[in-house]
Amino acid sequence: MPGMDGMVGMPGMGGMPGMGGMPGMGGMVPPMDAMRPKVIYAYGLAEGSPTSMFYTFYPNYLDSKRTVQQGRRIPKSMACEAPIADEMSEVCTFLKLPHVLEPTKKYPRDWLVAGRIRVRLVREDGSLENPELPNRKALILKMADLIPKLQSRKVRLEKEAEEATIKAAAAAGGVTTPSSGGKKKGKKKGRR
Repeated sequence: MPGMDGMVGMPGMGGMPGMGGMPGMGGMVPPMDAMRPKVIYAYGLAEGSPTSMFYTFYPNYLDSKRTVQQGRRIPKSMACEAPIADEMSEVCTFLKLPHVLEPTKKYPRDWLVAGRIRVRLVREDGSLENPELPNRKALILKMADLIPKLQSRKVRLEKEAEEATIKAAAAAGGVTTPSSGGKKKGKKKGRR
């Protein structure tokens, strides 16, 4: 960078000159999710297959906790609670539908919801991949019906409930009142 030649960094610290940082990092920020690929091709799709004619589905489409304005596309009574893109992908694999899981994509209306899937419902010759699922709505309803039955979902929800109880117990244990019988010291005045 121009004008930064004369700046001297702190000894033993990485990063830009004059700025503290972690040793050995050299100013580089590690990737957020380096282990997970950006796109996962599933059920009979080759790596790099064109997905322009695929239908896109976000978890909010099926979430019973969301309103229609927040993205829910089916009646609340038919929706499931807190689905994730991995579970949607698992259902598509069960239904033998070619699909692509994109775990790093975000829902435009709610950026905290990570992941989406892109599904091919119609083959290039015009025939249906699965005759029971002629359109998007049928697939969304089928996903909402099958996701609560997934074993992986049950394990995930049990694990989340266990973590919540541990967190609640830790919070409750940390809020104890001190039982000191002695007289409290007064505030110190001024600087000492």
